[in-house]
Amino acid sequence: SEYVMNLLERPEYTNCDVSTSWLDGLLASGEKISQPESQVSVMCAAIHKMNARVEKNHMEYLAFLQAGHAPRNDLLDNSFTEVLILNNIKYIVKGHKLSQTC
Repeated sequence: SEYVMNLLERPEYTNCDVSTSWLDGLLASGEKISQPESQVSVMCAAIHKMNARVEKNHMEYLAFLQAGHAPRNDLLDNSFTEVLILNNIKYIVKGHKLSQTC
């Protein structure tokens, strides 16, 4: 994931000046990729996992309604805790979904 983040931050990528030959050249050069701060990686992973859970709960909630059943209350939860381990360090991240857009 660090490699992908590094690629996305490169000027060539942000300027849409990329190709398979550009990527092949980077791979062939053996250039060392700097790693992002651990906290950034953890936060990105936690946000992604929490958002996926919100989406899954939303779809399940709608499925209950469409079937004419009462949805479970836990499907309305908007507070989540993710436990992630990176480089043998355990992180506990708590987050809340405030609205559809944030």
